[in-house]
Amino acid sequence: ESTRTVASFQSAMLRLGGGWLGITSPAGSYVAAGEESVEDTLLSLAEYADIMAVRHKNFDLSAFAPRSPVPLMNGMCGGDEHTQGALAFAYGLWRRRGSLKGAKVGIYGMTKSSRPANGFMKAMSRYGVTFYEDPVVDTLQTPPEIKKLVEDNGSKIIKAKLDSFIDKIDFLFIVEGLPQAGEDPKAIELYNSQFNIMGTQDLKKLRSDALFMYGMPSVMTDGRLIVKKEELDQDKRMFGYALLREIVYVN
Repeated sequence: ESTRTVASFQSAMLRLGGGWLGITSPAGSYVAAGEESVEDTLLSLAEYADIMAVRHKNFDLSAFAPRSPVPLMNGMCGGDEHTQGALAFAYGLWRRRGSLKGAKVGIYGMTKSSRPANGFMKAMSRYGVTFYEDPVVDTLQTPPEIKKLVEDNGSKIIKAKLDSFIDKIDFLFIVEGLPQAGEDPKAIELYNSQFNIMGTQDLKKLRSDALFMYGMPSVMTDGRLIVKKEELDQDKRMFGYALLREIVYVN
C-alpha cells in the first residue's frame, strides 16, 4: 500500500534478473473484504515465491516469520518502524559521509508517529549519533521505549527548537505530516497550527555540506504540504529522490 516501497522492491528484483508477483494493495483483495486473514494470504503467496517483501499497517511480521516457508523483508509492518526505510537512510548517509559514527542528525516533526524516523533512530543509534529533535508538540516526541533503546546503544536525543540546532547537524529529516491512527485530535490540531512549512529561508542556517530530506507522502491532515517543494526540490542538499533510487540497492 505504498507507492515508493512496493515499486522499489519490484525494481530491485527486476534488476537482479528475477520477477515479481503478489498484491500491491490490500484494496480489492480477500483480506480487505474480511474473507481471509493476512497470514493465510501470505502462506499461499509464499508457495509461488522465493522471498517476500511485506507491508501492512497493523500486521506483526516478526510473529509470522517462524511460520513462513520463505525469507521475509519488512517494508513497514505494524506501528513500530519502517525497517527498509531505516536501512535506506543509513546507506544514503554512509555513501555521502563515508562514516556514520558521531553523526549529528536533526528531526523536525511528529517523530512519535513516523515509522521511518523511529526505525532510522534505532538503526543509527548504534553509531554514537546525536539526535536533535523538534517535535513541534511535546506529546509527539520520540516514544520513551525508543529513546531508551537509543541511549542504551550509546547515542543520545536532545529535544530543542529547530533554529537552535539547524547549524550544527549533518542531516535534517523533515517528518511526514500524517499521524498514525489513535493520536489525540487536539494534539494534531495544535501541531498543524504550529508546524512551520519549510522553505528556502528556513534552511538558510543549514550548512552547505549538510543534507536534508522530507517524508513522503508529504501532505498534512489539513491538506497542506510539509515543505515548499518548488523551492526545496531545487536545493542541492536535498537528497530525497536520490535516496529513493538508492533504496533499490538496499533492497
